[in-house]
Amino acid sequence: MTFTSFCSVRTYMKLLVISLFSVLTIFSSSVFALEKVILQLEWKHQFEFAGFYAAKAQGYYQQAGLDVDIKERNETTDMLQDVLTGKATYGVASAQIIIDRVNNYPVVLLASYFKQNALALVTHPSIKTPYDLIGKRVMIGRGDLTKTAVGLLLQEKNVPVDRIIQVPHGFNAQDFIDGKVDAMSVFVSNELFEIEQSGIAFNLINPAEYGVYSLDVNLFSSENEVDNNPDRVRRFLEASKKGWQYALAHQ
Repeated sequence: MTFTSFCSVRTYMKLLVISLFSVLTIFSSSVFALEKVILQLEWKHQFEFAGFYAAKAQGYYQQAGLDVDIKERNETTDMLQDVLTGKATYGVASAQIIIDRVNNYPVVLLASYFKQNALALVTHPSIKTPYDLIGKRVMIGRGDLTKTAVGLLLQEKNVPVDRIIQVPHGFNAQDFIDGKVDAMSVFVSNELFEIEQSGIAFNLINPAEYGVYSLDVNLFSSENEVDNNPDRVRRFLEASKKGWQYALAHQ
């Protein structure tokens, strides 16, 4: 090997190492620069939150520099407190979040994606009106008898909530199908299907049919997040919007 060719090989190897280092640096930056945020849902995973799933699956959050962890609700979840204490960065809640703001909780409503709350009560056929719920076993999430459209309906109809036997939600329609409870909160968008397929008779108490309307899938955060991380809030909102546009265009 001549001296000239040896130098050419050294130069080539040097350029190769530099190139590989540059690629690794760019790759590392794209991975480790992502900001970790948590989105706390108000219910179990389902189509109601499709826009957020799409934003993650299509890479919109990653493109916005965000690593988003989407958490479903369990019986002990408190969306408001989770966000206020920093356990979650963003939360999804019912229209109750507006009342929370009026009551001086430091929360900020960022967006509303549904014009009508999908929460309703599926009941035994003998339960035909909200007042018939008195003394009955109702499987419903904590706080949902007072902080949702169902709660507003009961309030309007002067139904004493303390006279309803509240059963912790098992998130399983089979409990209602098997008669373990007299009524159960469901989302009319999807959970009624399983009950209808069972063939049992039931009644539906839907707040919308009583003229009780409220926005739903309300995205909110804390004043602390909005004041201290406005750019991150903007990026999260823009990516979420793209996700909803994709989800609704690809149902």
